Amino acid sequence: MNATEKPGIRRYILLHLAFPLLSLQGVFLKLASGFPMLSWPYIRYFAVAVILLGVYAILWQKSLRYFPLNIAYSNKGVVMIWTMLFSSVFFSEQIRMNNVVGSAIIFVGIAIVAAGDRYE
Repeated sequence: MNATEKPGIRRYILLHLAFPLLSLQGVFLKLASGFPMLSWPYIRYFAVAVILLGVYAILWQKSLRYFPLNIAYSNKGVVMIWTMLFSSVFFSEQIRMNNVVGSAIIFVGIAIVAAGDRYE
């Protein structure tokens, strides 16, 4: 990709497929923490977390090929939203109003960075 070419929607999808994986690996690490270290359940959960982190790293590196670092990294804020959703689903944690407001601020920040990139 040359310096003037902007990434399309398919590239953004690739980038955003990586973020749930990064958040989901945290879920498996938290599940692993509920078992004695080096027990079979611990090892299984930990192994899944490492695999998810590896797949995330590959997707992240592929995405960096198409995005400037400031754009890719600003989109990484979505991980906080995925973490909030996974915490609610897997651990029955409540989503409060301040979580929703924080998520909205993250989306606004990403939109500002993305809009600024269009005018460069």
